[in-house]
Amino acid sequence: MTYAGKQIEGGRTLADYNIDAGATLEVLGGYAPRVTNLGLQEKVAPTAEDIKQKVDYWQEAENASFDDDMEIVDPGAHSMHLELACDAVARYSEFKRCGGRYLRSDEHTWTNEPQLIKSLPVPPWMWDVIGTLSLERLPHRLGSLDDVLASLCKTSLILSCTVSSFYELEKRRLSNAFFNLLLRIPGSDVIEIVRIPITEIETIQRGVIGCIEQLSVYGNDEEILDITDIQATLWARIFALCQSLLERLHLRLEGVEPPIAHILALGRVTALLLDLALLSYSGSHGIRFDKAYLSNGSEAFEVNWEDTLFGFRCALARLACLDEFLDRSEVWAFELRSGASQWEMARNRPFSILTKMEDFADIWGPVYTVPGTPHMDKVRQYNVSKGIICRAGGKQPAFRNAIKCHWYNRPLWLRGLVLKFLPP
Repeated sequence: MTYAGKQIEGGRTLADYNIDAGATLEVLGGYAPRVTNLGLQEKVAPTAEDIKQKVDYWQEAENASFDDDMEIVDPGAHSMHLELACDAVARYSEFKRCGGRYLRSDEHTWTNEPQLIKSLPVPPWMWDVIGTLSLERLPHRLGSLDDVLASLCKTSLILSCTVSSFYELEKRRLSNAFFNLLLRIPGSDVIEIVRIPITEIETIQRGVIGCIEQLSVYGNDEEILDITDIQATLWARIFALCQSLLERLHLRLEGVEPPIAHILALGRVTALLLDLALLSYSGSHGIRFDKAYLSNGSEAFEVNWEDTLFGFRCALARLACLDEFLDRSEVWAFELRSGASQWEMARNRPFSILTKMEDFADIWGPVYTVPGTPHMDKVRQYNVSKGIICRAGGKQPAFRNAIKCHWYNRPLWLRGLVLKFLPP
């Protein structure tokens, strides 16, 4: 909150800033307090309809050849727009439904929430399959075909919710064909922004639904149940597709064809990873969804079951030179591991970011490219909403085609330019 260009600090009075009745305060994000001739009143939160009207206004301006960039022209509306989008994703999220505790034995499938599941992108026949199963909370024993189908149905619904939530973000013009997650690169102090295409998630979703369709024809006739056929079906339709996604995240699963329980767990953990990644992305990886949707906030969440082929951890991390750009806020970053390897990410050290600028802009945009002179095909710097990113000296990173850069706030950067041309 600012007044006459000055930051309003907590614990001070209006008189400290010579603010009189009838003054106007500028709010940069959050809720807007009303200042009237009666003095400072209670904070009033804008409604969802208020925010929608503001977003529509700037989008109409953009259609009239005005680049809206709401982060700059109306940061308060943009902040609330993100919070409402995060709420929309959380509505479908398994994370919120299970209270942040992802349990292997939980096969609950929202059968008591018909209005919620009606819009999920699953074939109608699948609800008939779900209706024949006792899915409220089956014990994790996988002793029958019903147990296998129950696990597959739950995984399919989590993926379906993720897909539905993504298209909700797309409708709000907050994503387009992909979303990003922050992933720690093993053995380094670097977090990479990794792009995940929605088509890849839909492919896995179709694979799981295909398994359900193929296995449901067996019914409960144990005489025609062939364990080898089930394993082959799961391998082709789930393992191979999940493997492709995990390779994008720098994790390769080694070894022989795993047993049925391990493939089912692989599909489930992959679905949970995508569920939490999209929730993080919807809040630009900075909104504290743990405090918003859990009774007690938590700084880390992990899934690392005994019978799964990989596990993941999502924890708060602090970035290096971007820390000031993010107003000292931590971000949610993911770490993957397989086998008996240990978690490496620690909060007490800052992380550098490895990214393409278009992915940076997707999360924290806008980004404006400033060409060099006289070589217009070269980039001199990138102007972002708060500050400048330009090439930095020193040892260059070991990552292929990566260029070491640094973020500067504008006053510091301009001071450096002035000093550069002053005589010693």
